[in-house]
Amino acid sequence: MGRLTYNNDAKSSYDIPDEILLPLRIVVATKLRRSEAFMLSVGLEGTGGYRSLWIAPSVPLMIQVYAARVDKIDREIFDKMLDEAHSSNGLDLRGFTGLVHSSGRRNGAPGGNGLVHA
Repeated sequence: MGRLTYNNDAKSSYDIPDEILLPLRIVVATKLRRSEAFMLSVGLEGTGGYRSLWIAPSVPLMIQVYAARVDKIDREIFDKMLDEAHSSNGLDLRGFTGLVHSSGRRNGAPGGNGLVHA
């Protein structure tokens, strides 16, 4: 489990499973390197709601990965995230959390939001 913090605001920190956070980190770097802003939506634990964040080079974003070892990133998840980030609706992480178990194995079935608002 890692953490994404938006705009240096502790109230905008989200715990995200490593299997989602690691490809997200590369998607964010890819988009920002190209100076392409995009919308990122994260689920709010226990509410059924979500928060949308505008990801742009001018907004501070911190990604903390706590895993001591980084396994290979799932290319299918990365490609789908990048496609969504390029879309007009942006990237919605709620659709990705059901793709992996906590063990890191693919589930294949969409599930709950799996994100914990810290």
